[in-house]
Amino acid sequence: MKSLCALLFLLLPLACARPDYISSEEWQHLNNPATANSCTGEFKTAHLCAILTWTKTPNSTEAQEFVLELQGDVTISDDLAIILWMPSMGHGSAPVKIEKISATQYRVTNVYFIMPGDWEVRLTLKKSGQVLDQLFIPMMVP
Repeated sequence: MKSLCALLFLLLPLACARPDYISSEEWQHLNNPATANSCTGEFKTAHLCAILTWTKTPNSTEAQEFVLELQGDVTISDDLAIILWMPSMGHGSAPVKIEKISATQYRVTNVYFIMPGDWEVRLTLKKSGQVLDQLFIPMMVP
């Protein structure tokens, strides 16, 4: 039993390596955050453009922060939820903190990517508790 535990402990770091199912070019593309004023993703049903502007390049070693700007008719929604999800591992991270700074902008702090790999920033728009639309923004975190 001790031998099995020791073997699993030694193999653990290999489980979190860069995924080999994507090319180096795709890794680079997904690892570079969007530039300011470019639509990072679009809520198709709500017809809103979401722009994520990171304070620095996301990584797995320290807390991150970004500003989310919504362009379009923002009155369609009265609530926003954001979760971080790692689809290849089937888990998320600690809850983020969302602060509304204007009618169209939110500051999102306490963003922790707890390990390197493929992540999604999952945005959910709600109105009176009902989900209106969702947007999953894929990214690679070193």
